[in-house]
Amino acid sequence: MSKRPKYVVTSHTNRTEEGRTDLCWMDIDIHKLERCCKDKAIYYFEYYSSGQKYSFSINGIDLKSAFTKNGVREKNNENNSAYSFFLNYTKGEIYKNYSPKSKCIIKLDSPNNIPYQSGSLVLSELLNKGGNPASLADLVARTAIWAPSDCHQRCKSMDGKCYAKRPDVRRKNIGEHKGLDKKDPSIRLDDNTYPNQQMKEMGRKFYKLHFKEYTTCHIWEKTCYDTRYHTCFANLVLLPSALASLSDFCPEIKAILQYRSYELYGWVPDGKCIPEEPDNYPTCWNSIPEVSFGKH
Repeated sequence: MSKRPKYVVTSHTNRTEEGRTDLCWMDIDIHKLERCCKDKAIYYFEYYSSGQKYSFSINGIDLKSAFTKNGVREKNNENNSAYSFFLNYTKGEIYKNYSPKSKCIIKLDSPNNIPYQSGSLVLSELLNKGGNPASLADLVARTAIWAPSDCHQRCKSMDGKCYAKRPDVRRKNIGEHKGLDKKDPSIRLDDNTYPNQQMKEMGRKFYKLHFKEYTTCHIWEKTCYDTRYHTCFANLVLLPSALASLSDFCPEIKAILQYRSYELYGWVPDGKCIPEEPDNYPTCWNSIPEVSFGKH
């Protein structure tokens, strides 16, 4: 049995057609595709749009056959020649030209059919493309990802006192080890694995996105050591990893996250006061990714 070729090639683009944010124009170097075919390798496509990454792949031989069979335009530059075509990245379909009547000439494979939303790309877009936030609080507000309120309500215990998705799990303390608690085997000790997986699974289910370079943060200080709160949706938020430490060490960020959590879920941990709206509270919160961050 022959091994899968190690040689792979990738094409990237950020270009879209005016009025068609789902359609991008791409070039593929003809010699590059020929090398791919010679090695019987897979050709990979990546498309980046507003913090999201879309990935597709196809056997190089099949791709070249589709180009030649359908007469895809060959563009000649000074140093190379390229196939020029259009890709609908939401469907993984390639078109010969840009026309409402154009027919798909070949459909690409998608590894997971769920696009990525990258924390680093979202931050880059905000900071470098004219969307500069007025403050750190504004930056956090514009990138935070929250679970739908129904997720929180569905986890309510019979006695109404606990909203944890996994009420048998808590964060381990210094000196403790992951796994079953030696003092109480009914409790499982965790780092941040359970809430992080929980929030990212939520993102795939409800927002149809893989959240890459995002970290799950707890809203209320030290509540992660309590089984009632470690996996409580109202106590969790996804932030770009570059901003995650702000939820632990910046009082201003802690305050706005706590107030926003109360706004969304109407919940605070036992013994905590209902938070007051902080000064300069951001007005640009998004509970889910909006159009500017790649929801199509």
